[in-house]
Parts: sequence; structure tokens; C-alpha cells
Amino acid sequence: MQILRRDHAGVKVGFPGLSPQPNVTEWLTACDSVMRSSDWIGVHCYWADASLMSNPEHGGYYQQFVARLTGKEFIITEFSNPSPSVAKGEKGKQYKAYYQQLPSSIKSAFCFISSSPSFPHEAWADEIGDISEIPYNVK
Repeated sequence: MQILRRDHAGVKVGFPGLSPQPNVTEWLTACDSVMRSSDWIGVHCYWADASLMSNPEHGGYYQQFVARLTGKEFIITEFSNPSPSVAKGEKGKQYKAYYQQLPSSIKSAFCFISSSPSFPHEAWADEIGDISEIPYNVK
């Protein structure tokens, strides 16, 4: 970070988004000084049921970071409902509601994933460019 800041005036350096995992608390403790020296913090948030969009272990996972690192900027570098049993139209509605309920401490939020053969149940478009119902319900 020191080199980037020295060589590129005004650059903002972020701490990469972390997916919710059992070892995140240990990781955050080990990386505390690096996170505190970062300009922004990335977070990944997921839920499999709409009732979990604000839950601090799921869609509201960012809450743990906001509470720990007051005064930082936060970016949800990845969020989604990864459940293959939820229709894409419903996912789009959930994503719109998710964006609307985010607090001002979240500067940006990016949904997972535009297109991917590995994640067809989450993709906004397929590999040939056919668009799913997701973006039509997010707008």
C-alpha cells in the first residue's frame, strides 16, 4: 500500500472482499492492522432465503465489518442469492430490495455474476447473451 500510495497520488487501496467462512474471525484478527490502513473494505454477502437478506451471517454480513471498523468505507464486492431453487425473477426482486435497504456506510454493492457456465442459476445472462429476468426486476 505504501508503494501504491507513493507512486500514485490519491489512489484508494482496499482490503479484498471475504466470503463468509468459519475462519473469518481469525483472519480478521490476523489482518486487523492491514484492514485499518486500507481506504476501503470489501465484503461478500449471500443468502438463500429472502428472510436472510439482513441477517448478519448472510446478506447482512457486512454489519460485522462496519461494527469492527468504524469510519471506513465499505464495498460489497459480491452479493447474491445462490440458491438454484429460487427463480431468477424472484432473485431480481430480492436484489432490488437488497440495494434499497443498504445503509449509507456501504458505498457500492456488486451482484454476482454477469455470466458464467459454472453458476448458471446466478447468472444475469447466459454465455450467448440471452438475458435472464434478474436485471428486469432490479431496475
